[in-house]
Order: sequence, then structure tokens, then C-alpha cells
Amino acid sequence: MRFSSACGGAARGDVLPMPSAELEFRSALESFRRGDHAVAERRLKAAAQVEPRHAGVLNLLGTLLASQERYGEAEPFLHAATKIPPVSAATLYNHGLALQNLGRPRDALAAFDK
Repeated sequence: MRFSSACGGAARGDVLPMPSAELEFRSALESFRRGDHAVAERRLKAAAQVEPRHAGVLNLLGTLLASQERYGEAEPFLHAATKIPPVSAATLYNHGLALQNLGRPRDALAAFDK
């Protein structure tokens, strides 16, 4: 990713580091894919602190927590991700599943219908 010279005064064409939230997200995604969920969770929570409206971070964190049957913890992250356009079908589906597993079938149906 390249930033213009207006970002921090770098010379034209210099490659600047990505924002730390995106780096944490990418690293967390790799950890998640390897099955290292504890590391992924820590990195996603760190990224959410830096960029609380990063839909990818919120969706993956909610998905990770839901995969561990921690639906009560997952739902707020997934709900927040559904409020950040453009909303992916996967995010709506993940949110609906969390709601269903929390015993909220009407809310789950509403999430699936969006």
C-alpha cells in the first residue's frame, strides 16, 4: 500500500507502513487460519482498540468468539460490524447465527433477512 507524500512527509513513491490496525488484522487472520485462536483474539482486540470501526476486525473477532461458543461476547462485535457499510452477507449471517445461539430467533431472522 502506498500513501501520498502528504502522509507524514515521505518522498513520492516511498512505501510507508500500514496503519497498525490493518497490520494486526492481517496478522490475526493468519493466526486464525493456522488455528492459533488465542493469538488471533489478542491481535483482533488490539486492532479494535486502534480502529473500532474496522468491519473486518469486528466480524473476525465476533466469528472467532462464536466459534468458541462465546456468543454473548461475539454478538456486540458482530452487531457493530453490521453497522459499517458496505455490510457483507457473511457478516449478517454470522450475526444471525450468534443471535440464534443466544436464543433470539426473531432477531436472528431479521439479521438473515437484511
